[in-house]
Amino acid sequence: MQTEILANALTPFIADPDPWLTSKQAGEEVHVHEATIRRECKAGRLRHAKVGGRKNIRIRRSWLAAWLEASSTPVEVRR
Repeated sequence: MQTEILANALTPFIADPDPWLTSKQAGEEVHVHEATIRRECKAGRLRHAKVGGRKNIRIRRSWLAAWLEASSTPVEVRR
């Protein structure tokens, strides 16, 4: 009974397609250094949530995708 309750409570975290990532995990996700992630957050270009102390931040995977899209360069197709 108790393990069933625990499993139900953890299900949203296990099956979450848009998990919360640390700055290190976010950097690994998009293949940049953790310092780049922190710099972009500090500059206000990357959405993030502060947790506890000033250095503890969390970033959603979807926010990383939006940041990459916003910083991408359009490609001009020549004919």
